[in-house]
Amino acid sequence: LKHDLDWVNFLSISSALKEPGKGYENSFKLVKENECDLTYFIIYSLKSLERALDIVELKINRLCEVPLMNKVVGINDNQIGLIQRLYLHQARVIDVKEHAENINKGEETARLELKELVAMDILFEEKYKKRSYFYINKVKVDELLDNAKAL
Repeated sequence: LKHDLDWVNFLSISSALKEPGKGYENSFKLVKENECDLTYFIIYSLKSLERALDIVELKINRLCEVPLMNKVVGINDNQIGLIQRLYLHQARVIDVKEHAENINKGEETARLELKELVAMDILFEEKYKKRSYFYINKVKVDELLDNAKAL
């Protein structure tokens, strides 16, 4: 991270360690049973890192495909960037004010862009205390990306 390797932010080694179930625990058990030989844990950790890197590669490839959606639906660069950010962090929500700040435009322009994406089912909109919040419809985005790649 301190060397500006931004892709490292995508890595989730802990999820890759936990993914195969008991493998993590078994690696410690093997270390203990074999006179504290760390080789078992190191091999397991490296395989987990490799799985995490594969996941990152898939995410990056998918994010790079988002501009292809223009073949299927007419969206602008601001909307492409927003879809990429929300697709990457699928639990994230955004409101009109934040989108306006991100694109350096007025709130009305931001609202129109967000509403267009809602109309295309790319985003979901939820209201809370008179405010609208938007989040990604991953299923629809995946569908549009698959259609765009097929063209």
